[in-house]
Amino acid sequence: MNIQPQFGIVKQYGSRASDQSLEDFRATLKVGDLVSGRVLRQVAENRFLVTFDGLNLVVETNIELSPQDNVQGRILSLDDQVTVRLTSHGAGATNRSQSIAELLGNLNFPVDAQAKAFAKALVAYNMPLNAESLESLLNYASAVDIESSLPPNLITAAWLLKLPPQSHLISALQLIFEQRRDLVGGLQHLKNSLDLLLENLPKGIDPLLINQILEFLTLDPDDANFADQISEFASRLGLGYEAKLLALLDSRESIQGFLKSTGRNLKVLLLQLNLQVKDFLSANGLRNAVHRNLSQTVEAIERVFASIDSHELAMNRDVLNGGQFYLQIPLYYGDEYLTAEVLGRSDSSDKIDLENLQLQMVIETENLGTLKVNLQVLHRDMICAILTENLSYNSFIEREKGSLLSRMKALNYNLEDVRLQVVDKSEIGIDMIPITVALQSDLVRVDVSA
Repeated sequence: MNIQPQFGIVKQYGSRASDQSLEDFRATLKVGDLVSGRVLRQVAENRFLVTFDGLNLVVETNIELSPQDNVQGRILSLDDQVTVRLTSHGAGATNRSQSIAELLGNLNFPVDAQAKAFAKALVAYNMPLNAESLESLLNYASAVDIESSLPPNLITAAWLLKLPPQSHLISALQLIFEQRRDLVGGLQHLKNSLDLLLENLPKGIDPLLINQILEFLTLDPDDANFADQISEFASRLGLGYEAKLLALLDSRESIQGFLKSTGRNLKVLLLQLNLQVKDFLSANGLRNAVHRNLSQTVEAIERVFASIDSHELAMNRDVLNGGQFYLQIPLYYGDEYLTAEVLGRSDSSDKIDLENLQLQMVIETENLGTLKVNLQVLHRDMICAILTENLSYNSFIEREKGSLLSRMKALNYNLEDVRLQVVDKSEIGIDMIPITVALQSDLVRVDVSA
C-alpha cells in the first residue's frame, strides 16, 4: 500500500513545512505583506511546490508555471494553514550556473568544481541549498569510495536515501541510475575468477563450495528457473534474516550453520565463499599470484552482489519508472534483535522522487506484535510515526524509542532529521498490516548485511 502525500491545501495554497519553519515565517510577516517565491517543481496537474522566503508551499493554480519561475504573492492568512494569493509571476533566471555561483558565494563556500556540482545536484532534487545541507553532502561524498568516480547526482541520491557511504547498496543504486543490469557479465567474470582460483587453490578454501557455485553458474541467467532462484531468496530466508545474522555475529560457526540451513541458492553460496576468501586474504605471507587471484575473486563476488541487489531493488522495473522498493534495517530493542523494513515508492516518471519520499516500515517484535511505521521525508525532515496494535504500548515505546534510534545511528544512518513519535492509528487513517502479509505484494528486498 502506498500512502499518497497530503499537501494540506487551503483554497489556493497550502503549507508543507516543519512547525519551526512556519513559526519563523509567521514571525517576520503579517497579513497583507507581499512575498517573493521561486517555483521548485510540479507535484500534480495544477499543483506546484514554491519556496516563499524560505517556506515551501504547495500552490494550486491554473496558471502554467515552470521550475525556476519567479512568483509574487500576498499573505491572506497566517493561521494554522498559511494562505497566499498569487499576484504575478515571470520566467526564472536563464543563467543557472551563475545563480549557483552566487549562492555558493553567499554561503561562504569556495566556488570550485566539486561544490558547484553538488550544489547543482541539490537544486536538481529540489532540496534547499543552504550551508548545513551542502556541508553534510560534501562530508558524505568524501566518505564514499574515492576510486568509484560516482557522479554527483548519484552520491546526492544515496545521501538523501541515507545509505551508509561504504554500503554495497550504492553500487546497486548506480546500476539502476545507469539503467543497466550487469548480472550476465558479472556472472561470467565470477566464473573466470573461480576457474583461475581452482588452478591454484589455497588450503582452507572449500573446493566443493566453489564447484557448487560453478554448477549454479551453468544455468542460463535468462532462464525463468534462474530468475526464480534469485527472487525466492527473500521469501526463503524470511523477514528476520538480518536480525538472525546480528544475533550470531559472535559465533562464525553458528553463522555458517545458519547459512547452510537456508537452502542452496547463489547468494548464500557467495556469502560463504566471500567469508572464506576474506579470511584468507587477511593472512600474511601469501604469494603474489595467490593474493591476486583471491582479490579478483572478492571483486567478482562484490560485482555479482551489486547486480543481484539492483535486480531485487528494482524487481526488473526501474525505480525511475515508479517501482516499489524497500530496505531492511537490522536493529535491537533492549536484548531483542529486530528487523525494520522500509518500503518506498517513486511516483515520478523520470527520476527517484526524493523531494517527497513516502515510506512505510514494518517491525516484527516478539512481545509487541507487528508495528507499522509511516515515514514521510519532506525536505530531509523525517517524521516517524509508530502505529501499535495495542495503544497501551504507546507509553512504553515512547519511553524506549532511544534504543531504536541508537541502533540505527550505529549503522551509520544519519538521524539528524528524524523525529520519532507514537500516534493513534486513527489519526493517519490506515490499518495495521496483518502478520500474514509476508511478501504477497510487489516488493523487493535489499540485504544490507551482505
